[in-house]
Amino acid sequence: GSLCDCVPSFGFGNAPANSFCRDGSATQCPPNTHSAPGAGRSTDCVCNDGLFADHADVAALELVAPPCLLCPADSFCTGGVAEACPALASAPPGSRNLSSCVCRPGRFGPPAACALCGPQHYCPGGARLPCPPGSRAATPAATSASECVCVAGLFRNASGLCEACPANATCPGDGSAHACAPPQLGTPWGECACPPDTLLLEGGACGPCPPGFSCTRGLAWRNAS
Repeated sequence: GSLCDCVPSFGFGNAPANSFCRDGSATQCPPNTHSAPGAGRSTDCVCNDGLFADHADVAALELVAPPCLLCPADSFCTGGVAEACPALASAPPGSRNLSSCVCRPGRFGPPAACALCGPQHYCPGGARLPCPPGSRAATPAATSASECVCVAGLFRNASGLCEACPANATCPGDGSAHACAPPQLGTPWGECACPPDTLLLEGGACGPCPPGFSCTRGLAWRNAS
């Protein structure tokens, strides 16, 4: 390396960037590390962002092991130091800064304040996306659109979309549709009910409305006297 004047015991010199003073010469920093101009010690060489070292003197390791290791998952590495992401956030290996940490699936928001996704959305990881029209999330921590189910009165068709319940069927709100058992008929609300002026009997049968009563959707109300 080129000559340089340095006082290692005090940690300064005039070595160029990405090098340090050793025995009066500028010595290149180890691979995957860097230093500012004027580094006077090998410890002034720090791992590049996205990497970390678990030993202070990375230059001393260059002949026996790679001086810098890939930043582990769920952490970020800046200046050669690995820091864990906040508790409910994650990050891929090799992450360089806090912004690489995103909320875990089922949550959204800044990494230090990840909140549950909520009933009308799904969160694949960091982002909060609305459920498709006519559907809601089955859990408050849904992670994909497949966890959004059609609301009561709608069912999921072959295209995966929610549409009005078929005639004479019930759609309970889980994406399915079930044919009504005769003589019950389907209602605009996606339910099965007895025909007008009939009463729901035990076992699901429909019978005549009792005298003095009015019957709607299988229920009876006493007429006003």
